[in-house]
Amino acid sequence: MSRQAECYAAASDEELMEWSGQGDQNAFSHIVSRHGKYVVRVAARIVGNVESAEEISQELFIKIWKNAESYISSRSKFSTWLYRILLNTCIDFVRKRKCEALPDAFDFIDEAENPEEQVSRKEWEAMLAVAVDRIPLQQREAIALVYGEEKTGTEAARLMGLSRKKVERLLTSGRSRLRKEMLGMRSKWNRRSS
Repeated sequence: MSRQAECYAAASDEELMEWSGQGDQNAFSHIVSRHGKYVVRVAARIVGNVESAEEISQELFIKIWKNAESYISSRSKFSTWLYRILLNTCIDFVRKRKCEALPDAFDFIDEAENPEEQVSRKEWEAMLAVAVDRIPLQQREAIALVYGEEKTGTEAARLMGLSRKKVERLLTSGRSRLRKEMLGMRSKWNRRSS
């Protein structure tokens, strides 16, 4: 590893962003390398699929590169700033996607998979994705952070800019709403199947 690469690897996110703001593409590449998988993982949990999450990730990092000079480390930790931009990008994506709703007769099953247990799993995953999509975005966000990213309630609260109690209420109401959605879809599915 070259001395310059070691310097980038040892630098904090805040230092890398400062350098990125001055036009240093190598510093920004390190930001993308450090946080790219996290961004895709969180976005996938919020919007429901990896392909969309990858699209969101690209859009997010383009926004960050274009606005790198506006990041002020004394105002917020980089991870908090990144998460807020990620959340806003996901919200924009979800709003756009709602305008392009799938038709009622859309078949979620991948016909290339034949075994019955895979069909069952695919149906369950599709129902879960639809149910998650129906709960409010803040509840979805709290669930993604706590259950998907294994953040504590305090960490999720900090990232979301809310109190820990508010995050706990979002989790409780989100789980309850998700349960109702799943039960409703399961009963509709059972009526259709019989």
